[in-house]
Amino acid sequence: MESEDYGQSYYPDEASLKKNIDSLIEILTRSGSMIKELRREFRGEELMQMPNGDNVWIQTSKPLFVRTNLQTEEPLKVKVKLENGEEVEQYVPHDEAIEEILNAINMMGLNQTTPLGTTNDPEMNLDLYQFEIRLSKLLTLNRKKWGIEKSVRPMIYNKIRQRVQDARTMQLDGRVLKSLTQISRITETVQRGERKQRSPYE
Repeated sequence: MESEDYGQSYYPDEASLKKNIDSLIEILTRSGSMIKELRREFRGEELMQMPNGDNVWIQTSKPLFVRTNLQTEEPLKVKVKLENGEEVEQYVPHDEAIEEILNAINMMGLNQTTPLGTTNDPEMNLDLYQFEIRLSKLLTLNRKKWGIEKSVRPMIYNKIRQRVQDARTMQLDGRVLKSLTQISRITETVQRGERKQRSPYE
């Protein structure tokens, strides 16, 4: 005989279910906004609050890719007037270089659809290997043109490689997709239980 007890001891805890759903939503949302975040990071910008309360993006560190004087290899700088009237000297980001790198890592997996895909270790490792070769060539061949300091090139390479690897790892064995499917089934089970609670004659 089927039990008529549809309490939390029988069905999954709704708070736990909501937490899992929120976690997956955060993964997908963050995957979609990662390129924008990286663009700001590559440009050396942070969101700062002005005295009037406005939030504006301001260059607070040297961009990873900067325009240079091709003869002296010195990074180019310009004077910029901030909204508060202060005049500061800032590096000139190499936006073409930034967009080329961002496009490469977006196509490689740093996007909102990647977590919903599925892959296995051999396939992922081959993709990452090919991407890392391409990335290494880009950074090496364009080092002077893109204003990459020799001492920080390994750091830039590892930073980008790790971000892509983290994104692709979410695809392994369809982890996120399986979690979404499982949550969908659990939610349906909970809803059926709630309907039975409201009407025992269904």
